[in-house]
Order: sequence, then C-alpha cells, then structure tokens
Amino acid sequence: MARLRRATFSLMLALLPATATCIGLLVVRQVPTLRDVIGVALVIGGVALHAEPVPLDATKRKDQTWITSDSATRG
Repeated sequence: MARLRRATFSLMLALLPATATCIGLLVVRQVPTLRDVIGVALVIGGVALHAEPVPLDATKRKDQTWITSDSATRG
C-alpha cells in the first residue's frame, strides 16, 4: 500500500463499502437494505463524477519530465 499513489489509495478506500456489500451478497447471501443500496449508489456516483483536470499542454507533450519531492531530495 505504501507504493500506491494517494489518488489510487483513496479510490480503493472509497469503493471498499461497495465491494464489501457485493461480497456479502454473493458469499453469505446477506441482502442489503434500501439504505445500504442508496449508500453504495452515492459512493459509486461520487467516484464516477470525480475527475482530475488534465491540462491541455500535458496531452500534447509526450516527453514531459515529472519532478517529485522524492526525486528532488535524492539528487
């Protein structure tokens, strides 16, 4: 988990209740309540609506070098 980007980790964490609900339904035949289904739908809707803005310049240049805080401290 330490190697994942923050955005990836937060996406996985946000989808955890939805995944748990699906596994509960399939494995132990636990039927979710209406409140559970609405909660899962809201989480999936929030994840679907969230998108990182992509600058127009970034899509045109393929040889872009990214400098992170880790690479700056390593030299």
